[in-house]
Amino acid sequence: MNFIFDTSIYIERASSKIFLNHSLEGTILIPRVILEELEQLAYEGFEIGVIGLEEMKSVQEYARNNDIQVRFIGDGLKFPRRFYNFEKNKINSIIRDLAYNESAILFTANRVQEVS
Repeated sequence: MNFIFDTSIYIERASSKIFLNHSLEGTILIPRVILEELEQLAYEGFEIGVIGLEEMKSVQEYARNNDIQVRFIGDGLKFPRRFYNFEKNKINSIIRDLAYNESAILFTANRVQEVS
């Protein structure tokens, strides 16, 4: 089984709740667009970018310690700086498409993404 955590899971540090409440076996897929988004936010001085990157590292460590595979997927968007608000809907759409194309379960803490 494949799993994707969207950006909200990383910035809200919600992965630990997922690991406690779900038995994940398979592969955690990390869209490169999320990595790029979090890096960009961190570069621009937004704390949520740093929090998200730290959480992504924690997810990878948890996976490594629990025999869960991690794989980066998709392409980054290669945005110029200051893309965050302008492209947020596009990023969510890309994440949903990747989840669909990879037959992955999408975990989100974003109520809008949840019903989309």
